[in-house]
Formats: sequence, structure tokens, C-alpha cells
Amino acid sequence: MCSSDLDLLKARDVEEILRENPSLMEMWVARGQDQRYAGGWGIERLEGQFRIVSYGTGQKVKFDDPVKGCAEFVVRYLCFIGDIQVRAGRRARSRHAA
Repeated sequence: MCSSDLDLLKARDVEEILRENPSLMEMWVARGQDQRYAGGWGIERLEGQFRIVSYGTGQKVKFDDPVKGCAEFVVRYLCFIGDIQVRAGRRARSRHAA
């Protein structure tokens, strides 16, 4: 899913943390609603379900279990950020090489 080392992060690991610390879930959901203009992954509440959305591609995935949905959002969000950092690093290195 990621082109960076974040492939090591798995949704089931995040899910475990969210179940142990439910207040983190609300913070991630709030963060996920800020992504509409960045083209990354966002998360929406839909009548007891969560739906994660790629604002860049339009891909949507629904989850009956809100914790699983939030965990999947966290992983995809972090992968998106990681991929941006990798691309920015490549551009910086190519500018310095020129």
C-alpha cells in the first residue's frame, strides 16, 4: 500500500491501540475530516458506520466496526503522508544533483 517504510504498520496493530485508548479515535476522526482539500484519505461517519475515502481517487470503503474503520484510515493516512515525504526527498535530492 505504501511506498515507504510505513508498510510495517498494520491496521490490526492500530486497532488494538484504539481499542485500548478510545479517546484517540475521536482525535483521528477529527483529523480525517480535514483532508478533503489535501487529496489524501479521509474518514466519514455514516449512521454507526465509518467510511474511509480517498479524496484523490474517489475510492470509498465502508466499515461496520468503527474501530476497524478508524484503524484502516490511520494506516492509509500515514502512508499518504509518508509517500509525500518520500517524493519530496527525491525532488530535493535531484535538485541538489543538478
